[in-house]
Amino acid sequence: MDKLLLGVSFLGFGSKACNQFATWMGAFGRDDCDWEVVAPQRADVWCVNADVVEDRGAAGLNVRHRHADATVEALDLRRAPGLLAVSSEQFNAVAGAVLFDPGRQASVVAAFRTLESRLGMLRCDYALGCSLAWHQEEVAAGGVYQLIYHSRLMAVVDLRRRVAGFPLTATPGDLLRAEWIRRPTGAGVAPDSFVRRATGDLIWTYAVRTRLDILPTRYRRKPVHFCQMPRIAIEQLEPAHIRLLAALRSGPMLLNDLAKRLAAPEPQVCRWLAALHAVEAVSVAPPPAPAAVPRGDSAVAIFARPPAGGSATQVTA
Repeated sequence: MDKLLLGVSFLGFGSKACNQFATWMGAFGRDDCDWEVVAPQRADVWCVNADVVEDRGAAGLNVRHRHADATVEALDLRRAPGLLAVSSEQFNAVAGAVLFDPGRQASVVAAFRTLESRLGMLRCDYALGCSLAWHQEEVAAGGVYQLIYHSRLMAVVDLRRRVAGFPLTATPGDLLRAEWIRRPTGAGVAPDSFVRRATGDLIWTYAVRTRLDILPTRYRRKPVHFCQMPRIAIEQLEPAHIRLLAALRSGPMLLNDLAKRLAAPEPQVCRWLAALHAVEAVSVAPPPAPAAVPRGDSAVAIFARPPAGGSATQVTA
């Protein structure tokens, strides 16, 4: 079953405790998501051992974290990139932290169920992105669709404007099970109460977080070409995606050559390529030749076109 991957970083715990938490989370998790251990900067949740937290006043509320390369970094809990879970039921130094008793299975499971609930909007984004990926024929046809489940409007997708919306009451299961119904162009405006998303962001969320191998097989045997920068916020790109795009801008490359260039295992490169393919940033089809520059125009000059009767001003680069 396709599940959303949520990232957790365990800070200040020994390997035995981390393995125990992972076992409990896997045994009692939701049907629509799984947890994986990731680096702190990529985590949706920091899970912190309260016993090693250092209150340094204005310098921060720090926990020392040992990275995989054995380097040690002091991380400020007040600057956590996502949610925070702390192994103390009396911890009150950070508002909104989810507290738990690390020695009680029920307490750990309850804490992570709470965290999953707080990540409900991300889970809905993923589900709608997954639905977009599954409905390739509809997406290719374009137009406006309403997603209906049990006679309820679960989402509005306007592929012409590349926007979608869903109600705050939607659940991931509702969005995945909803039927796509084609509607007239005028039906593409979602109700004001709906959460609005760019379709590119939804597809990207799905592509970078799915456990499935969604890279088309043709990418494993044909040269991969750079097409365009992804139509998503640059902050969503990981350094690896940027390095991959930079490599392809120098020319098309086969998968094994790309893996060597990036010094990364082919399965990992496939995951990066799958996400970039999903947002049309790469392709195995050569991009069309650029349009010829009209005579009189220059690649290093921009002309401000004046109203009729005015004079043009040349701005040189």
